[in-house]
This record gives sequence, structure tokens and C-alpha cells, in this order.
Amino acid sequence: MSLAIIDRIELLGERVETEVSGCRIVWRRFGSGPDLLMLHGGHGSWLHWLRNIESLSASRTLWLPDMPGFGDSDAVSDEGSDDERLQRLVDLFIESMQCVRACDRPVDMAAFSFGALVAAHVASRGLVRKLALLGPVGHGGRKPPRAPLAAGWNRKGPAEREAALRHNLTTLMLDPDNLDALAVEIYRRQCNEARFKVKTLVRTAVLLEMMSGFTGPLFLLWGEHDVTGEAAEVGPALQSQRANTTWQAIPNSGHWVQYERAAAVSSLLQSWFE
Repeated sequence: MSLAIIDRIELLGERVETEVSGCRIVWRRFGSGPDLLMLHGGHGSWLHWLRNIESLSASRTLWLPDMPGFGDSDAVSDEGSDDERLQRLVDLFIESMQCVRACDRPVDMAAFSFGALVAAHVASRGLVRKLALLGPVGHGGRKPPRAPLAAGWNRKGPAEREAALRHNLTTLMLDPDNLDALAVEIYRRQCNEARFKVKTLVRTAVLLEMMSGFTGPLFLLWGEHDVTGEAAEVGPALQSQRANTTWQAIPNSGHWVQYERAAAVSSLLQSWFE
């Protein structure tokens, strides 16, 4: 059933490939209307937005990339410092973005988790009109305590591997009550395909600094139980440091808020971008 849902959604759109500076970057395009570009998180792919595609594509052209080093796209060199690695990814992504879009006007953008760091760079270059960040990392605020993740899951036997994936999903990504077979399948695929290391990058406190050149509207959204940040603390703190910023928390959800509360998040994004 999970595979059928993924296949059905993918068939609603179009696969678009670009070749930039020797790196193949794969996009999915859905719907029609004003462009909305949506970035996935670390250990992610376009599937992070699977449950939002049908509703948002009714009024928008959605552009969903697998960023370099993730999903179906080519790997990118992991050499150098964190800043150098991230800059390399950002430069390739922007080059690819400019290939797939038919206009040079600033685009509306939504980004999840690690994708917020990439989006911050893109926005600071004047390429974004309005920006929504879901569960953004790099905020520097306090994080709730959580259990350790299960390491080496891919070296375990089938039953242990499944248990480790489920443990990591409910520890980091979503509330246990929201765990289902589709989430496990998406997470399994993404973990197998992720080749860009994000661990040290997501622990930084540089989000606002990275987007210092962006003065447009910024919307920050968290799940109420997001383990990457205390929304009730981080939201007001970031809002106080930057004009033109609003924030909100969604009840009964964790980090992967757009999956757990797809209808509510899609409605919020649609209203805010319009």
C-alpha cells in the first residue's frame, strides 16, 4: 500500500533532470499556478512533502528537488569545512534552480529542517519572495531531551533494521501515535539514499546570520513536540531578532509536522503564501 501511494503521487507530476557543473540534480514538478519551491530535510528527498503535494498543487506549481547528495540526485563532494560543503551544495542547487524555472522573479519557498539552511542562503541572494521554514535547524535555541538514536541500523538483520528505523522515526521525526507504514517506507528510502553529512551543520546557530540579506516575510512553523527545538521558546526568540517574522506551533505533532498534520500545514502554507 505504501509503495502504491508513493507511485500514485509521483505519477501526478513530471520528473525534471538538470546537469549543472557535472552534477545531475533531479526535480519533481506538480500542478500549475505561481511557483512554490519546496526543500526537504537532511536524510531526505522530495518525499518529505508527499502528503502536501495534492492539496498545494491545486493552486501552485510545485518544484520539489532532491538536493545534491540526496534522493535521486548525484552526490556532492564532502571535502572541506562545513561552510565549504554547504556552500558547494547551495551553489549547485541555485544553478539547477535557475535552469528549471522559466523566470527570474523571486520565488516563494518552503523548507524543512536542514533545508532551512539551504533556503537561508538562497533567500540572502535575493532569489526568494516569501519564505516558510518548518522545523528549521540552526536556530541555536534549546532542544528538548530525547532518547539516543539507534546507530548502524543498515548493518542489522531485517527485523532489527525495521525496529531501528521505527525507533529513530519516533525518537526524532514524529510522535509515536503518528507512525505508519508509509512513514517507515519513506524514511527507509531516504536513509538509504542520503550521502551528504548534515549532523554537524544542523547543530550550528547560524540561521538568522545566513539569511541576513533577506528582508521579506518569514514564517516559522514547528510541531508542538519537535525535538529539534522548543517552539514556545525558539519562535518568540527568533521573532524578536528579525522584523517581518511570524511563528506558529501545530499541536500533537513532532518534527515532521507537514507529514503528521498534512491538511493543517498545507492550509497554513496556502493561506500564508497567498
